[in-house]
Amino acid sequence: MSTRRLESIAGRAAWRADGIAGLALALALALAWTLWLLPPGFVRGVSTYWQTDVTDATQYLSGFNAFASERWAWPLLKIRSLNVPDGTLATFVDIIPLYASGLKLVGPRDRLPFNPFGYWIGLDYLLMAVGAWWALREARLSRYGVLVVLTSFVLLTPALNGRVLLGHVSLTSHWLILFALALYLRSGRCGRPALWPWAALLFGAFYVNLYIFVMAGLVFAADAARFVSSQGGRRTVGHILLPPALILASLPLTMLPLSHAPARPEEGFGFYAMNLLSPFVDGGRLTSWMTRDRLWFIQGHYEGYNYLGVGLLLLIGIAVALRLRHDRAFFGRHWSLLAACALATAYAASNRVYVGHRLVLEWPLPAFLEWPAGTFRSSGRLFWPVGYALVCFAVVTSARWLPPRRLALVLALALGLQWLDLEPLRGIVRTGLQRPASRIVDSALWDGALGPHVRTIYLYPKFGCGQGPNQVRGVLAVQRYAAERRLSLNTAYIARYHPPCDAGPREIAATDPTESIYVFLLGEAVTASPADYFPAGARLQCRELDVAVACRWLREPHLGRS
Repeated sequence: MSTRRLESIAGRAAWRADGIAGLALALALALAWTLWLLPPGFVRGVSTYWQTDVTDATQYLSGFNAFASERWAWPLLKIRSLNVPDGTLATFVDIIPLYASGLKLVGPRDRLPFNPFGYWIGLDYLLMAVGAWWALREARLSRYGVLVVLTSFVLLTPALNGRVLLGHVSLTSHWLILFALALYLRSGRCGRPALWPWAALLFGAFYVNLYIFVMAGLVFAADAARFVSSQGGRRTVGHILLPPALILASLPLTMLPLSHAPARPEEGFGFYAMNLLSPFVDGGRLTSWMTRDRLWFIQGHYEGYNYLGVGLLLLIGIAVALRLRHDRAFFGRHWSLLAACALATAYAASNRVYVGHRLVLEWPLPAFLEWPAGTFRSSGRLFWPVGYALVCFAVVTSARWLPPRRLALVLALALGLQWLDLEPLRGIVRTGLQRPASRIVDSALWDGALGPHVRTIYLYPKFGCGQGPNQVRGVLAVQRYAAERRLSLNTAYIARYHPPCDAGPREIAATDPTESIYVFLLGEAVTASPADYFPAGARLQCRELDVAVACRWLREPHLGRS
């Protein structure tokens, strides 16, 4: 074939919906959605949404700035200035280790403090569009209308936009789930698992968020399992073990040895679950009449907010009918993915199964499930891959079997109903993202109290040790201040960790008072006074600040550490 002929074919392919032009269209839709949904300054990290001392965003901002301001250490994800002297890891302050490490590698330290998480959320939406385009490309569907509908459905996903509102930044990385489904389609087209792309995707997901990693891993396991008859059992097991082997090999470089021993698994499984009605009636304009209030108000069911929307539910029903009519063998071919979705749904519902406001089933958790249930206690999130699999199934099946005119009508109707039904959620998200600033620490006041010589803040009670309402808020606020001023802190808002709560006096006795300030949160009456933390007769100079009492220990520098 002549060179001119090849160039002509390549040029035409680029303008197809599964070519560069289609990708550009999907990205344009995502960019328009991002500009409409997110308030000014949000992506750049300077809107009032991020000006907070009291939410999860405070943990991410302080963790990132502490990590990025330090020199590289071993292991690479270690943060020395939080939870001194032990330190912690980037993973335990949820700063998207892969992203944070890249920024630390290329970003200048003189730009700190810096907020990179608005950019990450903007990137999430763009990559969602890439995932939709990729899935259709692997499904060999090249129709612009189908691309617009699938991209719109994934951008409108209530679970994604609700997570953006909650501010759990790493958990907004739903594009990794879409990429996993695209790889599943690719493997089906090629007749074998796309092993090395899978290994790269799962390796990256592990260093983004562990929940997302597990979800992508379920799709991978389903992909590998469906080829067991053609690939053989031993080879299939080898395929499944390759990604975890690569991750384990990386741990001595990135995370091991751990700075502190993880706490025992935490409670919450069964509380942070998915209500079985959530996919069908949870907060939509067209389904709100079915329940007396939003199901996410029940216990911790906001973690299992997985409403699909009327438009998608309609399209799923049509797709099931089409497959039963034209391709009944479809469900047998994809048995492993159906099994993975069933397993994820059962885990999402947990051992305390609610239908609306009624607890319909409760069963004791077997001992072998206590560790995974404690580690992944917010089980309601595990329905996310099921939701995205249903989106892809509904759109792809409709495009495969409906005549063009009928397809255009059905897709337009489904997307219109989806947009109308999700209007209340869009309003809640847009309003919530414009929340006012909530800073409770006056940085200038603290600067004056600490002076130029303080290097370490010793805060009591430590995170996890207090009992008053000010404990979490106070720790987060002081943690952000310390990270922005490049000071060390003896505690931190750290996942899966509980410090020794009675070690305060011993810890203080070993400090250097000339470089230390001792801070006691207001409202935390764990001792009679700050003096109880110091040796008898210690001379203290204390000053009440906004959320705490800050004390200096006045002793001669030459006495050193006791």
